[in-house]
Amino acid sequence: MLLATADPYAASLRLAVSRCRKPQMGPVRRPTYIDGKISNSGSKTVSGITVQVVFQIEGGRTQVEILPLALIRTREPYVDLQPVTSAPIRPGVNREFRLIFEKVPEGWNVQAPEIRVVE
Repeated sequence: MLLATADPYAASLRLAVSRCRKPQMGPVRRPTYIDGKISNSGSKTVSGITVQVVFQIEGGRTQVEILPLALIRTREPYVDLQPVTSAPIRPGVNREFRLIFEKVPEGWNVQAPEIRVVE
């Protein structure tokens, strides 16, 4: 899959990955997730975000996933997510996000992947 062109407003959205978690294999399969923060330094309120995530795989290969960004609403007693449409990000606001992947590529180096806003 080819890399998508970044959305023109993407330059106003700063994404910072804080944690990548790939669970240990076992009898119960758990999803992999990436947590981070998004900052809106532009002049528009953002009501939806689609990102392209590029995983680096052993041997110099990549795998690309496209999915909507979900915002973390609460962390206690468990992490609860909501779509950006439910809590638009106003200018000057920072929010925590989580990306969830049911399946990640074999050989992923578990380093923060490249994440770009494509819509």
